[in-house]
Amino acid sequence: MTTKPFLLWKLPHVARKQVLDYMDPMELIFLTFMSKHIKYSAFGLLEADKFSWTVMNNLKVIEVISKDRTDRKFKMNFQITQVPPHNKTIKLKNRKIPFKASKKTFNLKSEKSEEDNISILEDLTEHLLVIFKIAEYGLHSEFNLFDSPIFKNTKRFSELQLNNQDLTVEQTRTLLETMEIDFLTLYLTRPKIKKGPEDFQLKHSIMKLGNVDWLKFSSVLNMKCEELILGRMNHITQKDFSDFIRVWSEGGFENLASFYVQVPHVWEQRDIDMSYLWRNEVYESFKSMDLTIVKATRNGDEKTIQRSDGKRAEILFKTFFKFKVL
Repeated sequence: MTTKPFLLWKLPHVARKQVLDYMDPMELIFLTFMSKHIKYSAFGLLEADKFSWTVMNNLKVIEVISKDRTDRKFKMNFQITQVPPHNKTIKLKNRKIPFKASKKTFNLKSEKSEEDNISILEDLTEHLLVIFKIAEYGLHSEFNLFDSPIFKNTKRFSELQLNNQDLTVEQTRTLLETMEIDFLTLYLTRPKIKKGPEDFQLKHSIMKLGNVDWLKFSSVLNMKCEELILGRMNHITQKDFSDFIRVWSEGGFENLASFYVQVPHVWEQRDIDMSYLWRNEVYESFKSMDLTIVKATRNGDEKTIQRSDGKRAEILFKTFFKFKVL
């Protein structure tokens, strides 16, 4: 007795979806490249706790943290990398790409140009986003991807880090003010601004922005962050530090846990005593605020202050300014 082949793609949609639901996740993903019917029957069948892109020179990876049917977590990697050209191929949009797959890794053959490899990554992204229900997104990129499906299809990131990028003012506003991001890091990344510092909303929970000569200090005074870490802000003044403490003393910065900023270049290069001069002027300005100094070191570098509602904060003022709510 001979057995006829089981033609999965010919099954009715509901029956096909039930069969797919019992398959190994990587086998299921492989089949979605073979048939559009299977791809759309697999819509939302797999759940991902986190879906992350790493887009660097010579490294293009999508990492998916998912669960199997017993709720055990496992990790899958989809990478654009070196694959022997004679390997089997999959069809991704209008191109056939050699691939190599294992139980938890799916490698697609890279091209010579970074532009082509990013294009493959974008097509792969659109394909996988059909299959997965995703709880959180993450991105670490050295390339400006604002016009890619990665940004167009993703409005909220748990983590987002951009390296070595020049942004437009509009892209910066989208990043800081429109998108929802839990933890944002800008490393050697800044907007191109010709007219001097501008105001931006600082609303993400944790923000590490590097050197910020493009940012007005008034943005800091209106922030909604839990943690804000800045590099150098060379236009900062003694009054800015006093205004920061004043806002907190009057009940502002409701979400804030900590704030850090480096001192301007001039403090370190020309006259280190200038930092202490400013520090003493800031401390002197406390007299006009509803504050109590409850603890201080002898050298004056560190003070613990308390406002009228009993809430306390620790200030460390040296060649940097660190403010921590206790």
